[in-house]
Amino acid sequence: DPDLDSYYLMDAACLSLALQRETLDQLADQLKGVQRRGMATATEAFEAQISQAGLRQGAGTLTRNFKVVFEQAGGANERAALQGVLEGHVAALQELAVLQPYLEPAKRKRAQALLAAAFSAQEALWRASLASLDRLVGARVDRLQNGLLCWLLVIGGILALAFLLARNVAKGVLGPLNLLSQEVALLESGDLRSRQRLQGDDEMAHFARGLDLLRQRLAEVPHTLAGATSRLASSVEALKLDHITQGSI
Repeated sequence: DPDLDSYYLMDAACLSLALQRETLDQLADQLKGVQRRGMATATEAFEAQISQAGLRQGAGTLTRNFKVVFEQAGGANERAALQGVLEGHVAALQELAVLQPYLEPAKRKRAQALLAAAFSAQEALWRASLASLDRLVGARVDRLQNGLLCWLLVIGGILALAFLLARNVAKGVLGPLNLLSQEVALLESGDLRSRQRLQGDDEMAHFARGLDLLRQRLAEVPHTLAGATSRLASSVEALKLDHITQGSI
């Protein structure tokens, strides 16, 4: 999972280290009280044991969190920046967790030195973790942006292709329709000259040829009427002559 490295690193930097800082502060206050009196009360000894148990748990949590971080592809690149400060901080926590500084003065001095080292290592680890987290999140944002850009390009290509297809379809449909509309308008105005310009075997071409046939038939009507009128006139004249001839007889 590409989100595990940043998730566990965020947990370590924003939660685990903050809890450890609180525990270290408590242990430092307890040691100050012991140092002033030269001995620890039963309550202070008990509280110190609780703090030490918290440090042991915190050291284990940090170790597990960073183990997961380093196992991820992005987190593995952060090992060099984090490994050294992590080991120094965990080592100080582990020694503090088993040391009993309230029993002997020498151990109290060692505890104070370990506390100082733990505070310093924790600060360094916290800063290094935030820097690594910033790099991991930045790299992920860049990948997401690149992925989004790729998707936008793909979608743009699909839309462009759809536009070209729609334009070609529109030309294939609207062009013939416009021609047919023009032909019908000319036919309606009485222009009977043949203008069939559509080729093919589709419905529009058939309709265009039908218009041409209709135009040809309409163009023949005057000639047909003229012939019929001429024949009718000849018939009338013949009837008149026949009537005149019969009257003369």
